[in-house]
Amino acid sequence: MKKHISKNLDSYILFNAIVLLIVFHFLNEKLEILIAIFGLGISITFGLRQNKVENDKMYKELFTMNNKNMIRNFLIS
Repeated sequence: MKKHISKNLDSYILFNAIVLLIVFHFLNEKLEILIAIFGLGISITFGLRQNKVENDKMYKELFTMNNKNMIRNFLIS
């Protein structure tokens, strides 16, 4: 379950922002608060997605470097 949540964390944050948006709408709160909450959810979602992309790129580079070193060491041996 924890792996599923961490995999889809951005979807959960966006969903929660939409739910808060609807709740605030029915409570007749100010429109600025609703827009701010929705914007915050979108910002956090895109930030987490960008962080995941950067981590994937880093691991790919490390994996490629490690494979090159292993191949070079295997050929030398």
